[in-house]
Amino acid sequence: MKRKVKLTGDCFDSAFNMFMADTSGRMVLVHGLPTGRGGQAATVGTYPHAWIEYPDTNQVYDTVADVTIDKDRYYLLGNIQFTKRYDREAVNRMLHKYGQDTIVWSRILKQRAKKISKMRI
Repeated sequence: MKRKVKLTGDCFDSAFNMFMADTSGRMVLVHGLPTGRGGQAATVGTYPHAWIEYPDTNQVYDTVADVTIDKDRYYLLGNIQFTKRYDREAVNRMLHKYGQDTIVWSRILKQRAKKISKMRI
């Protein structure tokens, strides 16, 4: 089930699609605001991003970077201050509430994306 997202990159689509394909029930879909460190990301500061967490092993899988890393290290490297976590039940509630048109549900992420879209980079 692919979704269109009006944010830079494909992290929301790829994390969502991986989450929806999972049958183990081990994954948590996470949306958050890491701080950019290089290139265009460094220019905008914090930016909306999505990834997968495995709470039972304290690991993060970043679908864009295609890397699995310890959650504490991932949060430290990304200077991640804000997150919203969605288990299967929460994802289903969000899909029911917002429909099929968006998979970015947090008002904070939407506001940040709007500010970034107004920047002249």
